[in-house]
Amino acid sequence: MFQQRHLFLVCAALAATLACGCGDDDGGTSNAPPTSGTVVVTPSPATLDITWTLRGPGGFSENGSGTRTFASQSLGNYTLTWGAVAGWVRPSPTTVTRKLEAGGQVDFTGLYRENLPSTIVIDATPDDPAMSWVLNGPDGYRHPGAGDLTLENLDSGVYTLTWEPRTGWWLPVASPQTQDVFGGTTTFTGLYRQDLPAPAGYRFVPDGVFTMGSPEGEWGRRDAEIQREVTLTRGIFAARSEVTREAFRTQLNWAYRQGHCIVDTLIVDDTPIYHVYDNLDGSSIELLNLSATSLGFNAAADSFVIPLSDQATYPIGGVNWYGAIAYCDWRSLRQGLPRAYDHATWTLIAGSQTATAGYRLPTEAEWEYLCRAGSATAFTSGPLLNPECGDPNLELVGWNCMPVVMRVEQKLPNAWGFYDMHGNLAEWCADLSAPYVPGAVTDPLNVDVGPLRIIRGGSYANPAHACRSARRDANYPAAGVANIGLRPVRTVIAG
Repeated sequence: MFQQRHLFLVCAALAATLACGCGDDDGGTSNAPPTSGTVVVTPSPATLDITWTLRGPGGFSENGSGTRTFASQSLGNYTLTWGAVAGWVRPSPTTVTRKLEAGGQVDFTGLYRENLPSTIVIDATPDDPAMSWVLNGPDGYRHPGAGDLTLENLDSGVYTLTWEPRTGWWLPVASPQTQDVFGGTTTFTGLYRQDLPAPAGYRFVPDGVFTMGSPEGEWGRRDAEIQREVTLTRGIFAARSEVTREAFRTQLNWAYRQGHCIVDTLIVDDTPIYHVYDNLDGSSIELLNLSATSLGFNAAADSFVIPLSDQATYPIGGVNWYGAIAYCDWRSLRQGLPRAYDHATWTLIAGSQTATAGYRLPTEAEWEYLCRAGSATAFTSGPLLNPECGDPNLELVGWNCMPVVMRVEQKLPNAWGFYDMHGNLAEWCADLSAPYVPGAVTDPLNVDVGPLRIIRGGSYANPAHACRSARRDANYPAAGVANIGLRPVRTVIAG
């Protein structure tokens, strides 16, 4: 009986201690997380009678005006719609939804601007009625048209022009284009380029201007990804997909028989281990990690083979930076093109990528240009929604969070017809790894400093944030790693 009563008293004391929070560092105050937040609506200029409608969870609805603060609001999504004011242009977009987190604050700020009569000039090149477009503007404005046109006495606001496709021509690189139009004259320009026939497995991409790097708010962004405007002055032919095992094996066998590379055999525990070395310009550097490529060497046939024939269309990994360059040069030599690289110095023979006629590795800027294909989001298919695994936008176009590599061209291509730019295999670029030069640049290529070479795109083994268009990684050029491959390009040189 005593033991039972003693146990009862101990349990009661423990319950009382838990109930009062005794022993907590805050003196007994509750540590329960907040269950509400604050919503603030701030329109400007304050001199206007600006109305708005705010909707939220649990049936919350408020038709108000001017600046208002709503405290202790339920958590969830809030949607604000700005009201019309005669003679003024509403903020764009006119309806905004934001999520209120626990203990947080959501701010809806909206700037109204005076509606000034505006002129929009649409300048299409070539000036051809077949070059059609659609112009969308404030309050449902829509104007389809073609060729050059001037539209006068339009309301001010945000206008978006979308260039329409035309068979045999490349759309202007910036499409759609969005501009703020507030008085005066605003011009939308669109340069169509005629498509060029490309080598088998390659696609033509015209020269253009794009924004390289990522905005500060992008999930997973690194400091090295500063944004800058890049102008590329030459069109290129670029491989539609990563080089496959069969494509690499074919060129490797040809180069071996031509004496452009040699095979050395090392016997380890009675097992032959094969190494492939360069044999151009006096170079003898090792070009690949044969075991990581999933290729084999058949000594009896004196030939490289794919042990598993059903893996011919898998991309080739295990090729180091020197081997990637060697592949480009083998392809050039076999097609009667000038070789791009001097293997004694591993630099471009022509001195620059714009003057190089043979196959070569893309510059880092060219790679991102191809990957983005006119997009500005983390992936060519949309923004990053899950930084680890299972991102729905990445899953449309790339393989990641996988134990092994996958066949090429199994996911959707980007808008320019390129496959597997995100994930599957990371890809060697020409540049040495170094910080970007700030400001606008033309045809950038870093060959001056640093021991590491740039790789781009992320791989099958990486989380989603490492597969973004702007993500920069690097490795030693002699590293033959199973999850790094290549995608050659060729500069389009007239004549």
